[in-house]
Amino acid sequence: MPEIYGVSHKMLYNVGRSVLRILLEINYSKSVAFPLHGGKMNGSDGQQVKQYVITELHMNWFDSHSTGYIKYRGYPIWFATHQRDVYTSELLE
Repeated sequence: MPEIYGVSHKMLYNVGRSVLRILLEINYSKSVAFPLHGGKMNGSDGQQVKQYVITELHMNWFDSHSTGYIKYRGYPIWFATHQRDVYTSELLE
């Protein structure tokens, strides 16, 4: 078989299988969602999105009114000072 950009079809097939395996192994229960602006999603549309994420996708939701904070690779991400305070109090425990 001919090569594409110096890569054999067999190698492309193996890479494709590896990517598919990775995608199938994603653990969505460890995933989180948050509004990119960091604030609370007001209005009925915002509430519908939040409820869909929580009930249908089974993901955690974080915004500026959440009591907790996001932990990404061990690093805290917070949207409000009370979330920062939760993080610092956990450090002191």
